[in-house]
Amino acid sequence: MKKKILLLFVILITGLLLSTQALASDLAIVVNKSNVIDSISSNELKKIFLGKKSRWENGEKIRLFCQQVGDVHKAFTKSFVKKSPQQFYTYWNKILFTGKGRPPMELKNDTEMLKFVAADQNAIGYISRDSLNEDVKEISIQ
Repeated sequence: MKKKILLLFVILITGLLLSTQALASDLAIVVNKSNVIDSISSNELKKIFLGKKSRWENGEKIRLFCQQVGDVHKAFTKSFVKKSPQQFYTYWNKILFTGKGRPPMELKNDTEMLKFVAADQNAIGYISRDSLNEDVKEISIQ
């Protein structure tokens, strides 16, 4: 009986991990088309979205945009920031409360994300891959 419960638990956890990974592959990390960056390491991306890296290589201030809680946001925070949406929210509340930074601007959906990233040369955000268009540039994650 214990072996069956353990096996069921392993299958459940594996399924949850694989579904998160599948969602991550359905995401596109996007920047403004004028940004010279074409790729970024996963560690650097995490630092950017945790406010630990705040400037692009040219010295310009990075403008962070996140989506409001939903499937796209959950996939992004789990896959790239390694936090649940609640942990991410709590993290940024602490940073704001201590005066050490300002949280990313929250946008409603992919359409808003595309609009804001396309309008700001220092912007970075994420969308579902299905929404990707020529208004922004997708960067690869190394």
